[in-house]
Amino acid sequence: MASWTLDWPEWNRWRTREYYSPPLWYFHRALSNRDNDNVIEDTKNHILEIEGIDWKIRENANVHKTTSYDLVNDRTAAVLRRGESFNLGIKFRNTRSFDINNDNVRLYLEFGIRPSLAKGTRVIIDVSTKDTRNTFRDSVEYWFAHFLNTGPKSSSVEIVIYIPSDIPVGIWRLSVLTWYGKATEISNKYVSKNEPIYILFNPYNKHDEVYLDNDVERTEYIEEEAGKIYGGSHNKVKGRPWIYGQFRDSVLPAVIHLLDRVAKRLNDTERGHAVRVVRAIS
Repeated sequence: MASWTLDWPEWNRWRTREYYSPPLWYFHRALSNRDNDNVIEDTKNHILEIEGIDWKIRENANVHKTTSYDLVNDRTAAVLRRGESFNLGIKFRNTRSFDINNDNVRLYLEFGIRPSLAKGTRVIIDVSTKDTRNTFRDSVEYWFAHFLNTGPKSSSVEIVIYIPSDIPVGIWRLSVLTWYGKATEISNKYVSKNEPIYILFNPYNKHDEVYLDNDVERTEYIEEEAGKIYGGSHNKVKGRPWIYGQFRDSVLPAVIHLLDRVAKRLNDTERGHAVRVVRAIS
């Protein structure tokens, strides 16, 4: 009678099949998933959840020269200008203290209906532990954020965000992502709903294309709430008193509505160019 034997590769193949056939395969998978589930659950429980955001509306308005806006005085919305930095406070739920060495914060800023990284209407910023801007450039021409105040046993953190001087003007939206250590696939996301960020042109910043270096002109064209409008023919011009009302709580939202809905020929990227914006609404 002929003998029948298996060489090692063939025997190992059948042995592997036997091991991974029920019920051994079932228990192997169950035990492996149990360990993995425990690790994932522990990591999830360790990630900080955001309770809310402090926009520091009045403090930022002082720096951005937007304190005259009713939206600021009523603490309804943050009104900022391009080319400046603003502070943001993040309050975490009382699960544990913020750990600057292991806790990570990522900011998502979006503009328009279809935000795009390539077009500069969607921005992703990993918050740095320190300010390194001046290492690369002197002027503020790119988004950057770093932690400002993080106490040893703090349930909140303050962040400084730098706005480029050429971004589209209008309403920006913010989302915040948090994760622990290197486990970026396990995270918590906070979406700032009903909290618009108004970002305007900046005539006070030399890097902005609408910059005015004359204080008298800035007062006349930007800050005065009343003045004159002129009409008539080319050889008979008449002026009459006019209240501009640019700081009233309904005016800024109305202007943004015009840009969003009426001036449809102006795409989101072009909203960063003052001349094109003026032509679109005039």
